[in-house]
Amino acid sequence: MLFRGITIVALGVSLLGVCPMAAGDDVLEDDIGVLSDSVLAQLRDKKFAELDALEASLRNTKARFGGGDWKLYHFYDALSGGRISEDAAIESDWIEIIGQLKEWRTASPKSGVPSLLLAEAYRGYGWFARGKGWSETVTQNKFDVFHDRLNQGGFFLAESRRLLPGNPHWYAASLRLAQGSQLPKERAYSLFEQAMKIEPAYQHSYSVMAVFLLPRWYGEAGEWETFAEEATGRVGGEAGSAIYNHIVLTVARTTGSQSFFEENAISWRKVQWSFADRERLYGPGRRYFNGMCELASGVNDKPTARQLMKRIGDQWDQYVWRTRQRFDEYQAWLQTEN
Repeated sequence: MLFRGITIVALGVSLLGVCPMAAGDDVLEDDIGVLSDSVLAQLRDKKFAELDALEASLRNTKARFGGGDWKLYHFYDALSGGRISEDAAIESDWIEIIGQLKEWRTASPKSGVPSLLLAEAYRGYGWFARGKGWSETVTQNKFDVFHDRLNQGGFFLAESRRLLPGNPHWYAASLRLAQGSQLPKERAYSLFEQAMKIEPAYQHSYSVMAVFLLPRWYGEAGEWETFAEEATGRVGGEAGSAIYNHIVLTVARTTGSQSFFEENAISWRKVQWSFADRERLYGPGRRYFNGMCELASGVNDKPTARQLMKRIGDQWDQYVWRTRQRFDEYQAWLQTEN
């Protein structure tokens, strides 16, 4: 293994003996949504210079949302089709955003930002063609389109690295592209090590690598769990613990909360400790509060879920719940007896 385990320091106080709970007057602003709407509007208005300047500012200041997510990550996610992937996508959605990004690339030939966005967009466009089913359900024609689009993404990825070296998001984007490109696992680990030399606090590199190591992709049983322990242990303290929470919530969303604890060697108590450290370090954030609340259902921990829901109130997150109906049904379930 590349890492040697180091115990993560977690200094929690009490949510049923584990996580802290404040009065239910939190304002969990949807800051991620605000940023996404803003940058998409600027892209539509062809404000390319302003977008380049914003990216540089977010990258250089290492700005974060409440909860610790890097604003840089959500800048790239929104502008490369993240909203499209979450909604009921149609072909014209992808054609439109790729066309806008190519126009930006032409207008700003020295900027590596539109190239990296195009790499991410072509990856999403490839998965749109392939679909999310198991490989045996995908036709050869869909596979051909999928790989062609990933190859186009690889071209733009290489161009971006040449134009804008040292961008921490480049490595997360590379690992995401590698997931569909059947990159050998050893090379993925090498990419992750390079990412750590550039920016060890960029938590999104950790979560992308953990997903890569799921058994459904390229890992062995228990490998992503070991990776999460050892990689975040290298950071240590509350910062490492917060990254651990981010990894777990990302993987849980990928695999589904209901079966998460049955299929993965993860301690719910440790997840709670990491949640407490994350809040202490970065404050409350709408997305990860909602994610923790949903994850509690995987161990039928209604007391914890109820306390979280008191703080969430009506501040639901569409990324977590998908629909308001599902959120409302979850609230109703919490009102039932154990």
